Amino acid sequence: MTDHGEARGWRAALAVEDFRALWIAEMVASAGEQLARVAMAVLVLARTGSGSLAGLTYALTFLPAVAGPLIAGVADRYSRRAVLVIGDLARAALAGLMAVPGLPLPLSLGLLLGLQLMAIPAKAARGAMLPDILPGDLLVTGQSVRLVTQQISQIAGFVLGGALSGIAPEAALATYAICCVGSAAVIARYVGAWSPPEATRRGYWGSSWDVVRVIWGHAGLRVLALLASLLGVTVVPEGLAAAYVAEMGGESWQAGLLMAADPAGMALGAYLLGSRLISAERRLASMGPLAAAGGLPLLVCLARPGLVVSAVMFMLAGACTAYLVVVGATFSRLVPVTSRGQCMGLFNSLLAGSTGVAVLAASALTSLVGPAVSIAAAGAFIVTAGLVATVLWRRVPLSTVTEPKSTVG
Repeated sequence: MTDHGEARGWRAALAVEDFRALWIAEMVASAGEQLARVAMAVLVLARTGSGSLAGLTYALTFLPAVAGPLIAGVADRYSRRAVLVIGDLARAALAGLMAVPGLPLPLSLGLLLGLQLMAIPAKAARGAMLPDILPGDLLVTGQSVRLVTQQISQIAGFVLGGALSGIAPEAALATYAICCVGSAAVIARYVGAWSPPEATRRGYWGSSWDVVRVIWGHAGLRVLALLASLLGVTVVPEGLAAAYVAEMGGESWQAGLLMAADPAGMALGAYLLGSRLISAERRLASMGPLAAAGGLPLLVCLARPGLVVSAVMFMLAGACTAYLVVVGATFSRLVPVTSRGQCMGLFNSLLAGSTGVAVLAASALTSLVGPAVSIAAAGAFIVTAGLVATVLWRRVPLSTVTEPKSTVG
């Protein structure tokens, strides 16, 4: 394998065959995942006529990620390529069953939860492979490529999912199954095995607590975990976009524009962070300030400035949220090599869990003070937490965030 050292740029990252294959497979699977989410929400709405149940179904797709630390350890015990391929094929089988017309709704929901559970070890395996595939600062560039294309594929998945679900939700679910098979085929053909260097044999519960203790015991990892958890609060504007537009007297279609502004800004920010314009040292120093800066545009929403200004503010906030590119890369490089898969499972759980908690809290607050105030409150929280993270990160010795650990505990 060629050592690219500190080379940067999307072309350098995509020149690595293993990463290029993972990138293509993830882009296909990510678009398919959105198909499933939209299809199930439409299916529930069509069968029950309940918009609240449809929304709850969509929220349930994030719930299984909480179990990440318990089952992500599979990625530390077997070939990570095998975990990815088997995970994709298992999801394809479950999605195929969900596509059967007339399947009882409770069974479909159970299969949906199982489908999301199967994604956990696969995502952990992918996160554990990347530091080995992309050495040095190239890892941040690779994460930038992934984040930009994830935003694009998710938007495409939502659009295609809405179109297919309008015809038949089962067609969208069948398309997701095909996407998973395609992802598995690409990984099996073009990605190396990348087996864990020292597979552990401890029980899942014991090793999960070990992972928590290691992260809590490392000052740098604690700050990175805080920054990862903060990402959930940044999703609040997207979750309240429809209510915010209604409060301003706008039309329902305008909510879609606001919801698209956030991922568009995030894609732009991720591109800039992965470019040659910013050095590795500045990226590390920028995480906390960027997180804090992401809350400032949301404060403007308190004045209810209208669609155009609000869209610009949402885009600016999304661009700052791209700090996750550096957080994810640094976290995966610092955690113990022997439990990297399980650590990445915990990292993914923080992202999903914080999103659920933040959106629920914001929804409750909205019922009391309205969406504009709730979005501004989220912005104030982001600014405060980002500044705290900035101070804490500056106290972390540089030597502890430059080399990964080799063992747990």
